[in-house]
Amino acid sequence: MHLMVAALTILGAIFGFAAAWWWHKASKVTAIPSWVEARLPEPVDVDQQHDGWMVGVLNAAKEQARLNAIAAGLTALAVALNAAAGLIATLC
Repeated sequence: MHLMVAALTILGAIFGFAAAWWWHKASKVTAIPSWVEARLPEPVDVDQQHDGWMVGVLNAAKEQARLNAIAAGLTALAVALNAAAGLIATLC
């Protein structure tokens, strides 16, 4: 039983650190204006510049949400593994 508790605890820690890495990666996403993504020159029109930045911000938010969802899933798995380890250690 002690080996199972240790294994579950180690796996929980691994998934916890993996979640932290994904959250760190999500925090590093930056907004890139649409004209840069399309490799076009910066528009002269202020409204087009604004629109390009809005598209960039929305794309960055979408990517951050995707990365945060991965991190949240890994965190849930880490918590479940450590809860199982604690339950097994308590009952056995």
